[in-house]
Amino acid sequence: MNWLRPVTALIVGCATALVLFGAFYNRFSPRPEQGDPQLALQMIPVELLGGLLIGVLVYRVFGRKLADPTGSREDVHERMLMRFAFRRGGVVQLDRIENESPLDRMTARQLLHRWVQQGRAEETAPGEFRVLR
Repeated sequence: MNWLRPVTALIVGCATALVLFGAFYNRFSPRPEQGDPQLALQMIPVELLGGLLIGVLVYRVFGRKLADPTGSREDVHERMLMRFAFRRGGVVQLDRIENESPLDRMTARQLLHRWVQQGRAEETAPGEFRVLR
């Protein structure tokens, strides 16, 4: 899939330059009375620069997605665990997490132990935590 990154950036960059050419040709008017081909030809360096900038932007954004394809974000996991806890009166049992929530046991255990260290939760029994407000 690494070949897709430069190809996508090239296509987007060329498309941007072409759109800018059309915009200059029509003088940025949706319904021009007459096009201005001379202006569009004079602005080719600006159009190519715009295409290059957008192409580089797409290349960098696509590269970040390839570096972290899962897009794992801790804040999403924390919100899921917080909702799970408050739906059960603030009590979380590790045995029930896998069956009743999209979180896995390992992620929930790590989050809960971090919350205990931060003072946001307390362990009431082995495998059972009470989330503090």
